[in-house]
Amino acid sequence: MVIKMKKYELNVYTCINCGKKMHVTEVTDHLPPCSNCGADEYTTCSGFKPKKENKK
Repeated sequence: MVIKMKKYELNVYTCINCGKKMHVTEVTDHLPPCSNCGADEYTTCSGFKPKKENKK
């Protein structure tokens, strides 16, 4: 099973591993790995974690 994130809106996302913030200025289908630690999971600054969409 491949897990794909839904579109990321304009927002500030925080790496859940190291806390580094990334500013997203265009709607995108994915976020790159964190440039600080390489993790690939983020939350928004408000604490909302984008929903995952399961694709087979």
